[in-house]
Amino acid sequence: GELWTSWARTALSRWRAFDDEHAKEFGTKFFHQTGDVICRAQDEPFIKRTRELWTAQGVKFEVIDGAEVMKRWPVIAAHDITIAITEPDAGVARARASTQAVAAIAQREGVQLIISRVRPGAIVNGKMDGVVLEDGKYTGARPGRVIRGPGYRPSSGGGE
Repeated sequence: GELWTSWARTALSRWRAFDDEHAKEFGTKFFHQTGDVICRAQDEPFIKRTRELWTAQGVKFEVIDGAEVMKRWPVIAAHDITIAITEPDAGVARARASTQAVAAIAQREGVQLIISRVRPGAIVNGKMDGVVLEDGKYTGARPGRVIRGPGYRPSSGGGE
């Protein structure tokens, strides 16, 4: 709702700033403005509330009908759509490229990057104090340290 809309707007400006600062260095943009469209068979509370939030927070949007949806995006079969809202400033961030760029920037700033499988470390005062790396080394928790969960697997390249 209200918080999400505010967070999303902040994220959009931060992604653009990240691109302004780092896209040239890494040879790619990280955020792509694609716009979005939300289609419904009829006006409903979600659509009404979204319009209210977007209006209150100054988000650019447009209300269109199914015929206009099919005109703009012929691949969308919108025969049963009576209302759609578009947000032209919306977009997508390239997660893998962004994460790799942040890791490279952090390393340049002196952060040590360790890629390893881990198992839970010692429990101290009811909290996990660190992890044991696959080579048996223990790394304790401390400010600024990021430890990925057990499902994290680094990619060896390819698409997003």
